Amino acid sequence: GTDDSLVPTSASQVNALATAPIEVDAGSSYSCALTSDDRIICWGNNAAGTLGNGMFDGGFGPSEVNLPCPN
Repeated sequence: GTDDSLVPTSASQVNALATAPIEVDAGSSYSCALTSDDRIICWGNNAAGTLGNGMFDGGFGPSEVNLPCPN
């Protein structure tokens, strides 16, 4: 969801996940999924480089992590 409270909200579909996620990890302002085809897709706030794409921008769109991670 997009609520700023600590109360759980409904999940939103992430269209970049072409295959089913097998594991999901969520931080305070970002989330990452390991997909069944061994890709890592992250989305959310990237101000601290948490999306693993080598950038420190605002983020929010789904971004595939290229390993080894450039951060």
